[in-house]
Amino acid sequence: MADKHEMSKEDAARIQGGAAKAGGGGVEKGSFPARAQAAADKHEATAGKGGGGGQKGGGQHGAKK
Repeated sequence: MADKHEMSKEDAARIQGGAAKAGGGGVEKGSFPARAQAAADKHEATAGKGGGGGQKGGGQHGAKK
């Protein structure tokens, strides 16, 4: 099984860009690109609070309290 990968803003932008080009410029609500953007937003919000730890915002482990 592949490693878990958190959706980044860059990932979501790439997905949305491809879908927009293929679909005439728009991305519909509830579509895969829209869900990817929501996942990226959620990941960014939790990473900033120390809950994500994924690729960004995870450098606080072991810090003094």
